[in-house]
Amino acid sequence: LRARSRDMYKNSPHHRRYCSLVETNVVGEGFTFKSVPHDGFPGTDNFRLDKMAAKFIEYHYWLWCSNPELCDATKRKTVAQIDRLNAKTWARDGEYFTYVDRNAQNRYGISLRVIRPDACDERYHATMPNGNIVRCGVELDAQTMEPVAYYFHTLKEYATNMGVGGPLVRIPASRNGSSGIIHG
Repeated sequence: LRARSRDMYKNSPHHRRYCSLVETNVVGEGFTFKSVPHDGFPGTDNFRLDKMAAKFIEYHYWLWCSNPELCDATKRKTVAQIDRLNAKTWARDGEYFTYVDRNAQNRYGISLRVIRPDACDERYHATMPNGNIVRCGVELDAQTMEPVAYYFHTLKEYATNMGVGGPLVRIPASRNGSSGIIHG
């Protein structure tokens, strides 16, 4: 299905236009962040909105999002560009992957990396020693069926050759504030 959709993207102006419309109408110029730090609970006498803290947080979020050196692990895209790429990839391939590195070597300690969907080996199925199962390159918790980890090929040529040979890397799903994968 992914190969057929990519072929349509290359050869059909209607499909290309659809992907462009998704990219433009879902993300547009990018998302903003509204911070509302406060004391107490809304509707009570001790509720106070901290406007200075809100401006400080929003400014640094904007600074991180708008600077490719800070937000992108490859130092090439802003967060809005990453979001547009993910929207287009989702419309074309049906899914997208973003690696969130919470140990990045920048002043905010976090960066994003877009991973091609075909790097995830959808032909990899296994049962792990701890009882977890791997289906289509996604390790699922045996009890809850929640994603625990993803298995990716490390080199592009392995992904384009349908996963024949080549090493697989296990990357944990985002949990408990640690680095991980956003799978949309």
